[in-house]
Order: sequence, then C-alpha cells, then structure tokens
Amino acid sequence: YDFVVHDSRYPCNDKKKGSEGACAYKYQMPFLSSFVEKPGVSRVFRYVADAPTTTTQRLKSMTSGSLPIFFDISNAFSASSVDEDNLIDQFVSSGKRLVFMGDSTWDGLYPTQFNESHSFPCYNIMDLDTVDDGIDKLLLPTIRNHETNPWDVIIAHYLGVDHAGHAHGVESEPMRKKLRNIDNSIQEVVETLHKEGLSDVLVLVTG
Repeated sequence: YDFVVHDSRYPCNDKKKGSEGACAYKYQMPFLSSFVEKPGVSRVFRYVADAPTTTTQRLKSMTSGSLPIFFDISNAFSASSVDEDNLIDQFVSSGKRLVFMGDSTWDGLYPTQFNESHSFPCYNIMDLDTVDDGIDKLLLPTIRNHETNPWDVIIAHYLGVDHAGHAHGVESEPMRKKLRNIDNSIQEVVETLHKEGLSDVLVLVTG
C-alpha cells in the first residue's frame, strides 16, 4: 500500500526519497501511483494480512476467502490442492479460460484448473529476476494474442519485490530497482490493453 499511495498516515522524509534511508522504497512506482489517483478509473484499498503470511497461505486466503491458520505452515513448501470453494474453481465452472504465469506455488494449489500454465521456481530468495523476466516475456504477447488464443483471466505472479524485501530489506537499492521494474511492467500492460481495444478489462494489482 505505501509503495504506491502517498498517505499522510505514513509520513516520509522527501529529502531521502532518492537515497538509502527512511522511506527509500517510496516514490518508485510513479505510474501506478498516478493511475490510482484517477477518479472513476481506479480504486485502492489497504489490505492487512493475517498471519501466517507465507505464500501458500496468502494465495489460499485470497482465492477462497478463508483465514489462514498456523497449522497450514507445514504445507508452506509443499502446497496441496485447495479443497474449499474458491475463485479459481468458480471461474472454471463458469467456462472461463485461465492463463497462469509466475510463482510455481500456484501449480500445487490449482494443478488442473489452468488452460495454460507457465510456472517458474520460487524458493531462491536471492534470485530477484528469473520469475519476473519470465513473466515479462509472456505477458504482453499473451494479451496481444487474445483473438487467436483467447483468455478470460490472466494471473501473473511476480516475485522480485517479495524476494528483494526478504533478501535485502525494504529500504535497499534492489527493492527500489524491483519496484521501478514492476511499475514499468504494469504501465506496459495498461497501455497494451488500451491499444488492443480491451478497455473493459479489470487489472487487479495486489502485494
């Protein structure tokens, strides 16, 4: 939330916005920041995650609406398929065509639901680029090929920001670099959707 929204409840020293130090992670996503400030075009919400916050539990919580439990931590590195009602299965039962790309955790949770799945290894927190670069090579061509290879839902799970935070900290140069990269990727997606005449597509960005 505070990567993107300039909220007075989370003050930042403007003098340090370009250097190491307090709030160095701010001001790195200018496109997304400007986009969420457009009335009638976007909505922004502050989301507070319940512990545990490992990837498997967060994905299960976001897609099923259930609260994560600490017992689930035992499955953090060997995700099993989601049994409870969830958004992905609802899409499938409605005849939607789903394309996934990114963090391989999704394959364990939803092993058969995607019409296309392009997953990348996710457990090396020192690797900030493999997953993100893989998505960048796939995402825009997938959007552009919507007529010959139609899709209804695309899930692109970038990982670099998460790994930068774990490996280097939120106020580091690698974090600033990844935030700028993600901001550029989001801008390219929005511009490509506009060029392709897909202005009715909902873009949901979460972290």
